[in-house]
Amino acid sequence: MPKISYALIGLSLFTFLFEVFPYLVFGFNGSLPNPWNSWPDVMDMVLWMPATAFIFIYVYEYLFNRLEPVIKAMYLSGLVLYIWGHGVHWAANSLNIAPCNTPSAYFLDEIFGHMVLYFGFLITIIILAFLSPVLIERIRGEYTVMSLSAILFAFSCGAMSLEGQVVNMFLVAGFIIMIYLLFAIVKYKMISGPAIFFLIWSVTLLILLAGYYIMLGGFIQPSEWM
Repeated sequence: MPKISYALIGLSLFTFLFEVFPYLVFGFNGSLPNPWNSWPDVMDMVLWMPATAFIFIYVYEYLFNRLEPVIKAMYLSGLVLYIWGHGVHWAANSLNIAPCNTPSAYFLDEIFGHMVLYFGFLITIIILAFLSPVLIERIRGEYTVMSLSAILFAFSCGAMSLEGQVVNMFLVAGFIIMIYLLFAIVKYKMISGPAIFFLIWSVTLLILLAGYYIMLGGFIQPSEWM
């Protein structure tokens, strides 16, 4: 069973539905009493984080025997940072919108919390991308399905990186993955479905962010102009 491919498709769909789409429906303003903040915040914490963590754990268990101890430690560290960063972000965001908001709460919410959770997220993504050339799986309409999922995931990640003020982290991750996978294609003269996913994701992400920068003259948060 092509477990990794289906996990990546699920990751793409869940990220868009639970992390990006709620902002298109409810906007960026707080709409719920503290500490719930807003519906997008609730869906981020209650749906996207658990769903993504489950996928990462599911993939880890499937790949467990293929990973070196150092890679295992890095992967699990990324997962821990991702979950912990969400906790920091949620708690600080609750304080930041409350009457007792402070500069420290803003820093923990918008800067430190975002950096930790997205750094952990990208660690796992990079490790999976580096393993993807050897994950030979076959699903129906493989390249088409994986490519479309990757494009949707790139759009979601681009939006997250802009609003989370972590664009540089995603640009670096996308560039590293793109170069690595292009080298792997040239070297091995073949490419797997998961590798297609990460290659299309990285290229699309870089193009979208570059286009956004050109059109708006900078990496302006969507909440500032929407």
